[in-house]
Amino acid sequence: GSDDASDCLCKPGYYSLYEAPDDNICQSCRAGFFCLGGPLEQACPSNSSSAAGSVAVSACSCDEGFFGSLGDSSHLLLPSYLYPLGTNESSQCYICEAGSWCSGGVQNLCPAYSILNDAGASVITDCRCVAGYYG
Repeated sequence: GSDDASDCLCKPGYYSLYEAPDDNICQSCRAGFFCLGGPLEQACPSNSSSAAGSVAVSACSCDEGFFGSLGDSSHLLLPSYLYPLGTNESSQCYICEAGSWCSGGVQNLCPAYSILNDAGASVITDCRCVAGYYG
């Protein structure tokens, strides 16, 4: 135990509203952020969001039309050497490339004989059949 207020820290999912230890008021972590506990609230990576009270970056999920899992690169369609140099492909959300659609942080290729010319698609219905095919 301790009798010094400066030893008190916010628990995970919360951050300190004030920096002065004597004014330590813990607030729930806001949506779009994660809080490991203590004084800081950390923003989710670009193109991702989280629910209020999140305790780790893994609680952030890619927005629709973007892919990446923010900690697990096992589902990425491209080999890691194809991502921009100096980035960690497992801690970012990338815009969905042409020819694919992305939902829930997962990149999905358009079905055979379909095409999608624009990046950032979020639903399979954005994929269009090529001439001579229907479905």
